[in-house]
Amino acid sequence: MTDHIANLRAALPSLSAKSQAFARSLLDQFALRGSLSDKQMYWVEKLATEAADRKAPREKAYIDLSKIVLMFGLAGEHLKHPSITLDGIRLSVAGERAKYPGSINVTSPGSFENRTWFGRITLDGTFEGSREASPAVVETLKALAADPAGKAALHGRQTGCCCFCNRELTDARSVEVGYGPICADRYGLPWGA
Repeated sequence: MTDHIANLRAALPSLSAKSQAFARSLLDQFALRGSLSDKQMYWVEKLATEAADRKAPREKAYIDLSKIVLMFGLAGEHLKHPSITLDGIRLSVAGERAKYPGSINVTSPGSFENRTWFGRITLDGTFEGSREASPAVVETLKALAADPAGKAALHGRQTGCCCFCNRELTDARSVEVGYGPICADRYGLPWGA
């Protein structure tokens, strides 16, 4: 028990302000009583783990993703919320009130509350991955950056949907290309012969 208390004391500066207040109350309780309930000990361990996770550096994959940043810059001139969804990931621009406005969030697709955050692409084209970012996520980003038109086309041909607007491809020319002419124009990609 005292090891966990010592770990929490050492980790206190690494916690968020809210967690620090809760941790201090637990430490004060321990100082007064000399022990804590099982439920309180659970929180001591959880907070110490949270602090260790905050100290651990996030993986940075130094790959050139500047083509993705450029595509989003072009699309942002025409769209309020540009996004790309392919291979189980969704890329979208962080809003003005985000911690890193203008960066590109890399998440799982789906509703906001159910998305898994894989990391972000910074404005200089660097990927800062979270612990959830698998090698498959990094490979998808590399493939998209290396050949945006080819990766988007492959997705469209495999799924029958455009990776930019998520609409079903119904026009024969769009099915052949893998995305539509409007999305091609917005994201700066070639379309047609």
